[in-house]
Amino acid sequence: LDGTGAAGGLTVSGSGVPGSGGEITGHTGADGSGAGIGISLNATSDVSLAFMDIHDHGNFAIRGVDVDGFTLAASTVGGVNGDAALEGGVSFSNLTGAAVISGSTVSGGHVANLRVVNASGVLDRISLSSSTFGSVSTTDGGDAVYFEASGAAVLNVTAQNSTFNSARLDLFQVELRDDATSDVVLQGNSFHNTHPAIVGGGGGVVLGGGNAGSTATLTFDVDGNSFRGALGSALAVAEGLGTNAFSGTIANNLIGQAGVPNSGSAQGSGISITSVGGGSNV
Repeated sequence: LDGTGAAGGLTVSGSGVPGSGGEITGHTGADGSGAGIGISLNATSDVSLAFMDIHDHGNFAIRGVDVDGFTLAASTVGGVNGDAALEGGVSFSNLTGAAVISGSTVSGGHVANLRVVNASGVLDRISLSSSTFGSVSTTDGGDAVYFEASGAAVLNVTAQNSTFNSARLDLFQVELRDDATSDVVLQGNSFHNTHPAIVGGGGGVVLGGGNAGSTATLTFDVDGNSFRGALGSALAVAEGLGTNAFSGTIANNLIGQAGVPNSGSAQGSGISITSVGGGSNV
């Protein structure tokens, strides 16, 4: 879907049965060529996909650029998607409006299963609910779920009642730069990392950011989640360079498994809160 702007969109409804929205598989193409993508979305809006099975693509299962409004419901993104840097399952550059991933399974991304990088605009918000985010590559896998906002972008995220179970770097990361703003809500999720090759210091959940001269703003509510299997800190809030303002609540979470030493974090802290810039982290 290319260049339809506000006038266009795509709706796949299915019949309520898994896979009834259709199967898309096996696209190939050179890295960076625009080929090898299961579903390609460019400069379009109001895309809704339900009961689909999207798997085994050379570069991305779903790749979107400048998309306003996206829903993935009751669908499976799986197999092996991508084979090079930054390739993977579901990836967006400048996703705006509102977005939802619900009742779905996303796994098999080469680097990431879900990656959203915004340099402008407002994403209010992307909601992940009752979904599972599974394995990434054992050799090149990165953050399984990664959100980045820079410039003056607004990127708000909610994850509820979902499972995040395999990442070589971090299971879930929000990274802010420049003057970006984000509100993050994590409620009732399972962050249990079972990846066989977690990088030292990784494997958990990271909310943070900051660069020279940045004035990023982060608010967060981390409530009622379960954390296991990280090598680094299970949950880290990290305010970096700049004069950023980070604030939020961490409450009612379970870190590690009772009676199992180091099951929350093998090498780091259960909860780590750091500030190295001139801003605030409270």
